[in-house]
Amino acid sequence: MLESIRELFSPGPKVWLGTSDAWDSQIAEPLQLGIKKNTFNISDAEKVSVAVKCCKFLSDNISRLPVNVYTSTDRGNEIDPKDYRNTLISYSPDGIITAQSFFSAIEYNRNMRGNAFARIWRDSNTGKATKLELIPSSQVEGYKMVRGQLYYTYYKKTEAGANKKIVVNAADMLHFKMASKNGLWGMNPIEAQRLNMSTLYKSKNVQDSYYENNAFVPAFLKSTVPDANFLKPFQEAMKQFKDKNVGPSNAGTIASLPPFTEIQQLDMNIVDSEFLASSKFDSEQIAAFYDVPPHFVGINAGTHKDIEELTANFVTFGLGPIIEMYEKELEFKLLSEDEIAKGKRININEKYLIRLATSTKITYYKELFNMGVISGNQIAFMEGLPSYEGGDTHFIPQNNLVPVTAADPSKG
Repeated sequence: MLESIRELFSPGPKVWLGTSDAWDSQIAEPLQLGIKKNTFNISDAEKVSVAVKCCKFLSDNISRLPVNVYTSTDRGNEIDPKDYRNTLISYSPDGIITAQSFFSAIEYNRNMRGNAFARIWRDSNTGKATKLELIPSSQVEGYKMVRGQLYYTYYKKTEAGANKKIVVNAADMLHFKMASKNGLWGMNPIEAQRLNMSTLYKSKNVQDSYYENNAFVPAFLKSTVPDANFLKPFQEAMKQFKDKNVGPSNAGTIASLPPFTEIQQLDMNIVDSEFLASSKFDSEQIAAFYDVPPHFVGINAGTHKDIEELTANFVTFGLGPIIEMYEKELEFKLLSEDEIAKGKRININEKYLIRLATSTKITYYKELFNMGVISGNQIAFMEGLPSYEGGDTHFIPQNNLVPVTAADPSKG
């Protein structure tokens, strides 16, 4: 059956499927073509709520962070408002979707597939990036090394409806990935979590089947049909019994047993009950894989102090490596070696995720201000307050606060 259905899509998988593996995961598996019921498949990951919550949570938070091109100045690293790339990475990468939507989709693809892609379109004369085109991971076939150069291949549907295979040099393809064994291709997070996701998926199916059958304790009908003459009417009676008594819509109705039958009760298998009880553990394991604190995906994490500590650790140890990966890939593909040598950088400001209590925030700003690290206007900017004349001056403590420029090093 699977092969006959596949032939309907000849001369091969449709362009948006990318490869035969993608065809299996996106068409064959969801339609359960030749697949045993209740078997976990790659495409079922988006039916596991905790996995989707983790991916959504990371996508939402990564996409809300400001991304800008910075340049080194006498006053430190500052956003370069004149850099043309700021429009691409902080406003709209392609003139169609916002930067927030772009990075949200990129991060979701990365967490579901292990790899996320965006093609860089450049001006043929200047080589400057003019557009970043999001390429869904399911369209990307893979990569290949040719004469020391890395290339990616992906599929795209033309206006005529034909399937077109496109080859792109790695210099023109942003590739954001999960942990990698070879540095070229990210691990598939669903494969890495298959056991936990499979158990969770199957436990939900057990619950679903349980309630589909009115949430009764499992039972069977014992029948004693006298002879073959009664077989046909018996089968019809059984069909009527099922139509009348099975399913949530029939809950609470009085069951009339078919002739020649009696109910035999069964206790729910202890394995099934333990199976259901393991759901919380598997959910915790999936959240831990993504470094998402459990309370963010609906799992009890303990006291308020525990939650506060988990959240702080998430920003540092969970998002920190992801942000670093994004920054390095953007710099590597969008900045030249000469620009980097002159102090150009692409920075993602994770401080926008930190929401401190007022007293803690005041202490934080005060310590930075007293060390001469930030100015009054920088604090005002971070708090959304108006700047003031003289607010750009940095101070350091002596007997009283004095401008950094007026301090006498010889007295230190």
